[in-house]
Amino acid sequence: MKKLFLIFILLSNLIAPLNAQTDTLFIQNWENGHAVYMLPPGELQVNDVWTSSDSIFYPPVPAFRKFNFNLNETYLPLNVYQGKLVYYDPCDGIFESAWVFNDSAFVHLYYDGPEGMPIAAIEHEDENEIQFRILQFNYEDIEKSLEYYLTVTSMNKEKGIYLFIFESPYDAESKYSFPVVERSKLHLFPTLVCDCLVDKHTEFRWEEEPFTPELFK
Repeated sequence: MKKLFLIFILLSNLIAPLNAQTDTLFIQNWENGHAVYMLPPGELQVNDVWTSSDSIFYPPVPAFRKFNFNLNETYLPLNVYQGKLVYYDPCDGIFESAWVFNDSAFVHLYYDGPEGMPIAAIEHEDENEIQFRILQFNYEDIEKSLEYYLTVTSMNKEKGIYLFIFESPYDAESKYSFPVVERSKLHLFPTLVCDCLVDKHTEFRWEEEPFTPELFK
């Protein structure tokens, strides 16, 4: 009986780390302080580390044009994993990103502070889509700053999903897009968590999957 009790204690100590996160699906087990697991929708506890854009005047251009449009949220990136949209929670804060708009710039929020792209014009706007002409700022020579088109397309209003599409007017092949979600709707999506206790630079890698219409339903 004593031997069975000792075995029970040993197994309990081994299993405890696996149960540290409840209601999760482990993709990779604990190994040298590293684990990757999936949290179901609504389980992620997010502590915002991004700076508000309310008082941003960055980069320091002489004067911004002011625009009026209805994009008032903080937008978080979504990734495609096993045919579904998920939010990726990295093990190191330097990989966290978010985007906001103010009345004069498209602002990237990340660990090192906000970086803004001034809005030069609104090229097109309707109920589901708005296209901006934005400035990729050149700090050394403002005259060498490049313009890009940023199209924001609403893919699912109920779930707060948008598609950000970047295009270069100088290169037709220079185009890329990625889905984002309104910060207030993040609880509707599962979270792929990369938890690193030791090697903070170690991040989960998965094969890139194409966007399909089913993703946004």
